[in-house]
Amino acid sequence: MPNPVLFIAFKELSSEKRKMAIIVLAIAAGVTSYLVMDSMFAGWGTDILDKTVDIWTSHMKILPSEEEAYVENAEGKIEMIENLPNVTGASARINFASFVKSKSEEKNMPKKRGKPRKNE
Repeated sequence: MPNPVLFIAFKELSSEKRKMAIIVLAIAAGVTSYLVMDSMFAGWGTDILDKTVDIWTSHMKILPSEEEAYVENAEGKIEMIENLPNVTGASARINFASFVKSKSEEKNMPKKRGKPRKNE
């Protein structure tokens, strides 16, 4: 035997065709907008990841040997790589860490406590 609650709900909705059509269209519009937005955000995230990988990483890296601190004659090697067939471009990259502090940040920093050192 069918569920009486579902039977009553279906009977109520089927008696008013216009109301049923509006409800179905509203649900369809909500589901469609969710699917479109979800697809857009998924594509946007993939695009950001692809662009980040393309910008921050290289297709090929030439690293110095373990005994060397840097690659000798990097400009000559870049020129040699650029002259290879099917190479669209090459560039040198220097990776290093740094700390930058502006004057405005320095003014807002808390004062050092204790006795000042002689070299400060």
